[in-house]
Amino acid sequence: MPQYYFDLPSFSYNSTAIGFYRENKSKNRFIEFSLSFSKRAAEGNRMTSRVDTSTISNPPIMFITETYFGKSNELNIGLRFERGRWIEKISTEKIKVGISMSLRAFAHFSDLIPIDSNVYSSNREQYYITLGLVPRVRYEVNSKVYLALQFPVEFLGLGLDFTTIENPILTKNQQTQGIGNFEIGGEALVRIGIGYKF
Repeated sequence: MPQYYFDLPSFSYNSTAIGFYRENKSKNRFIEFSLSFSKRAAEGNRMTSRVDTSTISNPPIMFITETYFGKSNELNIGLRFERGRWIEKISTEKIKVGISMSLRAFAHFSDLIPIDSNVYSSNREQYYITLGLVPRVRYEVNSKVYLALQFPVEFLGLGLDFTTIENPILTKNQQTQGIGNFEIGGEALVRIGIGYKF
């Protein structure tokens, strides 16, 4: 019979994930699905750079760095699906060692509101899909509780990044800029979790 778990891998991408885990013991295989969410607001001094217009006609072009006070809001939402297997030869009854393939999709939304500054308000949207490998170790505390240590390594990523600067001199279309990203290689992280078997 497959068993079902709720997993709480934390510290990954600055957010906490709540997951669902299913294992087929007879084949040493498993699947895992999780949803992560984080939201924060902050305020303080920030820095920005702009072109020194007096150097445009007389290169090299120079940049001016300015400090300003502003507020920011961030929202991160992520989905993760993994399919893998335990390596029976190096696993024991208490400690399991395994590896899985990972598919992750996430979205990041942020906005910046300057206060008493000539810097314009801006917002950013990022959408990414990544593929990776996840070596993992699981320690069975008892028949109901286990601890999980995972090492996600991403090797392929696709994404879209949109930035909008609310400069009234520009048209609506000019205010928004978007780029696509294709990455080979990526972040190597550590994910820590605790699970309970129902």
